[in-house]
Amino acid sequence: MTNAGLESTSAPDPRSKRVPGCSVTGRRAIVTVVTRNHLHYALCLAESCRVFEPAADMVICLIDAPLEDWQPPSNSPLRLMLAEELGLERWQRRAFQYTAFELACSLKPIVLQRLLSEGYEQVAYIDADMELLGNLAPLWEQLRQ
Repeated sequence: MTNAGLESTSAPDPRSKRVPGCSVTGRRAIVTVVTRNHLHYALCLAESCRVFEPAADMVICLIDAPLEDWQPPSNSPLRLMLAEELGLERWQRRAFQYTAFELACSLKPIVLQRLLSEGYEQVAYIDADMELLGNLAPLWEQLRQ
C-alpha cells in the first residue's frame, strides 16, 4: 500500500542495507503502535523525531486501517505498517480478544522484531503520546554496545 508517502511492509533486498520505501539507510528506526483514534499523537511524535532524529526512519504500526479519506501530512517520510499485514496467526481472534491497549502492547515486540529482520541495526520503540525534546544519542550508543 503506497499512499502519498506511506509505504507498506515488504522484504528488503538482501544485497542492501536499505529498506524499501525508506528515505535513509535503514540503519535506525523509531516505531510506535497505535489505533487510528491515536494517530494524531503518533504524527506529533513523528514531527519531533523529524526535528531531533532526522536520520532515523519513523514507522507507525496502525492496529486498525486508516479512514479511507485520510492523507498523511504533505512531504511526510512516514512509513505506515498495518498490523493486519504482519502475517500473525489468528489475527482476527487476537484483535477481538484483546482491548486496544492490550493489542498494542502485544504487538510491540512483534513490530520490533519485524523491523530488525528487515535490516535495521537499531530500533527504538516510543509510545505515541511521547515527544522528543532532544536527540537519542545516548540510547543509540547503548543499543550499539
